[in-house]
Amino acid sequence: MAIDELGVEQLAAELANAMPSLDDAGQRVALATYRLLANGDPVAAEQVADRAGLAVGDVRQLLEEWPGVYLRAGEIIGFWGLALADMPHVLRVGGRELRAWCAWDTLFLPELIGQAAEVESTCPTTGDTIRLEVVPGDGVHELSPATAVLSFLRPDRPFDADLVMSFCHFVHFFRDEAAAEAWTAKHSNTFAISVAQGFEIGHLSNRRKFGRALDDSTPRSVVT
Repeated sequence: MAIDELGVEQLAAELANAMPSLDDAGQRVALATYRLLANGDPVAAEQVADRAGLAVGDVRQLLEEWPGVYLRAGEIIGFWGLALADMPHVLRVGGRELRAWCAWDTLFLPELIGQAAEVESTCPTTGDTIRLEVVPGDGVHELSPATAVLSFLRPDRPFDADLVMSFCHFVHFFRDEAAAEAWTAKHSNTFAISVAQGFEIGHLSNRRKFGRALDDSTPRSVVT
């Protein structure tokens, strides 16, 4: 499988459909969780409820039902691609260091948190450092090296508690296509796409998943 055979829009639709279904309340809870977690500290359900304008009990129920919600001492430390620590891909947002579960997460998360991010990752084949800046609504800037690409995997089932092992571990940045092909040749069903394609897939997936809630939401300035 290659991106030319599948198409950016089709892959974005499949990724959005692999995530939990979100009604209006779910969209508000998810966006609130992302943006609070981007402040760099563990997030309590009460904070999410306050920001989303919902009852705490309803928020707790959603967070318990959704896969990919990681807690420590009852507070959120990881959520759908974004984490405070212990993941390999670095996101620097407003002077704080956050982490992403996979390379693709770094391309769609900035739009959801409403802030530009400086990204740093490592090519699994060569060990080279990959750097870039992702700006919501604008795209990828300062990609270094300029030849960098990322591996990808088409979801074959809804995302569940095994998401990190079944998807994230197959999506990395690589120095160039040759480095990516050396890796994808050893991992079935993976293929390489450009960083620009990854950003576009993320944007389309965000729009499918969050729709008008993303347009209507106004990110708050981070309090430091």
